[in-house]
Amino acid sequence: MSTITRVHGEPGKPGVFLVPSASQPALGHQVAYQTEGVAYCTCPGFQHRRACVHVEAAAAHVRAEALGRPTTPEAISTARDRLRALERMFS
Repeated sequence: MSTITRVHGEPGKPGVFLVPSASQPALGHQVAYQTEGVAYCTCPGFQHRRACVHVEAAAAHVRAEALGRPTTPEAISTARDRLRALERMFS
């Protein structure tokens, strides 16, 4: 698993996400994201600290969706390629 997947909810709004684990790439953690400061994650770190990178990643994903920014690896790669092409044109 390498990308954040929305499991429930509308793009740009609260929902449930499957967020990949950095320490165990085949594993994903479920994040229920409502708003900044109101979320829950199934990872052990969240159980201890009530905060984790998975919740932060879900929040960033929601913000990107709300702004219409690319959220899939393919779309992000295409956007980077376009940016590099523009940088070459203007440098």
